Amino acid sequence: LTPTESARVWFRSACDSRVEAVVNDSVSRTFEVPGDEALREVAVYHPDLRTLEFRVKSGAAGFVGYGACFAGEGGVTVDNYSIRSNNGRALFRTSPALNAGLQALVSYDLVVLQYGLNIMQQGVYNYTNYAAKIEKMVGFVRECFPGAAVLVMGVSDRSVRSDTDFERMDAVPHMISYQRLAARRSQAAFWPTSDAMRALGGMERFVRNGWAGKDYTHINYGGGRQVARALAAALHEGVRRAAERREFERRLELMRMNVADSLGERMVRSALFTPPAPIE
Repeated sequence: LTPTESARVWFRSACDSRVEAVVNDSVSRTFEVPGDEALREVAVYHPDLRTLEFRVKSGAAGFVGYGACFAGEGGVTVDNYSIRSNNGRALFRTSPALNAGLQALVSYDLVVLQYGLNIMQQGVYNYTNYAAKIEKMVGFVRECFPGAAVLVMGVSDRSVRSDTDFERMDAVPHMISYQRLAARRSQAAFWPTSDAMRALGGMERFVRNGWAGKDYTHINYGGGRQVARALAAALHEGVRRAAERREFERRLELMRMNVADSLGERMVRSALFTPPAPIE
């Protein structure tokens, strides 16, 4: 949407290939890529990069493209790996080696897991088995993206039709409890999406405002924007609290050092200035 200064393309070329990058429909460069199963990257830099065309000139038979990133320095970049009706199990069908290769190139700071909405059923309150799968998901993410923090987002709010109107699905708070427990057991962060939506009026208000579908289950772009703002505010608040905690620990350590120094000084003074014992 706006010009940038850099772009990166990620791909895998099993056999030798030749690729061409064309910037702004004018400047081009050709790269000779030796065959390898590892994830590769072509990085392009231009002071006013508006368009990038990427052509595989030869070796296309063993070539797989995975994505491109148009993001300058600074700010926050979000990659969304969305699979329709995915309850999280599809994650295990991805390649840990390929994911780790992407982590080496991109260096993700945070991986967010948002699943479970379609698992819930009215009147079902026990999600022990699904909580165990969440723990496995967190472990798999850490295997694929070493060094990245993991955040489990609780299910979004959901309503079902009652005799007179729509009401909150009774399974929502139970699923959230199991998700929170799974995050705690796997030492991942947790954020209750449904609570944030309820603070904004719940699914009923989301539907009235056009932020969610008439199925009272799935939020849309407008609803996602509201949830994103709440999540961003929570992240900033978490950063603020973490900074305060680090500063408190730093000052506490300084106090301990000062106390230790004062005790040491008194011991030295006592040793130097103790009067000699009388001669017998």
